[in-house]
Amino acid sequence: MIHTLQGRQARALLPLFANPHHAIAVSCLEGRTACRVFADEADHPSAALVVLERFGIGFAAGQAQAAEALLGSLHGWHRWYEIIDPPPDWYPALAAWSKKSHATVRYAMEADAALPMETLRRLATPPEGCALRPYDEALLQDALAEPWSEDQMGVFLTVDDFMARGMSVALTRDGALLAGCVGFLRHKDGYEIQIDTHPDHRGKGYATCVGAAFLLEMAARGMKPYWDAANPASFRLAEKLGFRFQRAYPAWLLIEPNEPADDVAKRVIGP
Repeated sequence: MIHTLQGRQARALLPLFANPHHAIAVSCLEGRTACRVFADEADHPSAALVVLERFGIGFAAGQAQAAEALLGSLHGWHRWYEIIDPPPDWYPALAAWSKKSHATVRYAMEADAALPMETLRRLATPPEGCALRPYDEALLQDALAEPWSEDQMGVFLTVDDFMARGMSVALTRDGALLAGCVGFLRHKDGYEIQIDTHPDHRGKGYATCVGAAFLLEMAARGMKPYWDAANPASFRLAEKLGFRFQRAYPAWLLIEPNEPADDVAKRVIGP
């Protein structure tokens, strides 16, 4: 039997999620991020699954005997899931979740102790005719209305929650959103970074501009940036902004049978 855990019971799972790439799971279990938590036992769990409430990003830990049952609890909730750096003995259950399930590779990036501040200031200069500003409610609503920018609200469940606890830099021209960088998720000491650029304006340096401006604001607040790259473009952008490669690690895409696998891959990994 699979149990849904909350509060103190969920926090008791923290020792299972000691993997450094499970920092988001830790944020969930500590109550900073909305999520669902499943375990094989309520009182003495040996395996667990943590999945974000707003996205299908999940984290698996513990013994594999319960993996199939735990993963089975996900069907019918999200269209797809990305299970980050799961234990290798969970792979057979992940592969069996659907015929479209498959492994991908992500790249953990680490910010240097001293980010290149002068370089960031230069890169954060907006193009002529453009302006940098934080999101307000109207601009965030515009972002949520477009497929390319709907992730700009991150894991926050409401616009009000984002405005109260989030952090953002948007690049606009005549009030229209061209690119945005947000704190996708709040950690104890900083934010996970999310950058999106309008498809018609990619390759113009707009992602670099908002990313640099966001990092400068984080540095001013004494916060730590977190960055994981899902594709080579994200990897190169992170390096340009002062991050260094830490390691590659696996993630598994679980795709519901009625979802086009190519569309999901583009949504999660990028074109």
